[in-house]
Amino acid sequence: VASTESEALVLENSFIKRHRPRYNIILRDDKHYPFLKLTTNEEFPRLVVARRDGLWALDTQTGAMSQLAAPPYDPQRQRYNDGKPDAAGRFWVGTLSDAREPDASLYRIGSQGAEPQIDGIVTANGLAWSPDGRVLYRSDTKAHTVWCHDFDVATGRVGAGRVFAQFTPRAADQPLDTYRGRPDGAAVDESGAYWVAMFEGARLLRYAPTGELLDD
Repeated sequence: VASTESEALVLENSFIKRHRPRYNIILRDDKHYPFLKLTTNEEFPRLVVARRDGLWALDTQTGAMSQLAAPPYDPQRQRYNDGKPDAAGRFWVGTLSDAREPDASLYRIGSQGAEPQIDGIVTANGLAWSPDGRVLYRSDTKAHTVWCHDFDVATGRVGAGRVFAQFTPRAADQPLDTYRGRPDGAAVDESGAYWVAMFEGARLLRYAPTGELLDD
């Protein structure tokens, strides 16, 4: 195990190659997996890793992994994609449909495992919360849309959603260099602005909480 000033943690085992807390990802053979710290042992923490075959706990001291919950979906058709903890520490993670059909979901991880909260998704992405925790943001990359929902931090309940930002899909014959992209990973800064990276668009957008585009 080796650590660096840049917050990278390198693990010599067959699963995890690099852990980057700043970017909320774990890298394995160029694959990205959402994670959440499971213990408060700062020297040798355990991490929750969301993989195609379920939720796993990773011991960063030994590299050993133990399954926490089986996948709530058919792993031949879906995989976990984007995840983050909310202000109360609950882990939320969405799935991606391999066939790009609207059969994926956004899950809240609880005592009973993965509990579906929003269905009808193709590619769950862009998960983030407002600084006060009262607004949940999410995107469906395939749908070219970002939604925001009222959110109850105390209960973890998600309210009705509304369109926050919408983008034009790429036409079948449209050159890639004229395509503006579709929403991918996202984060909210301390001012409450929502930042979203646009896949295949080479753009990073910043939105005010009102939905006004501030920077492109």
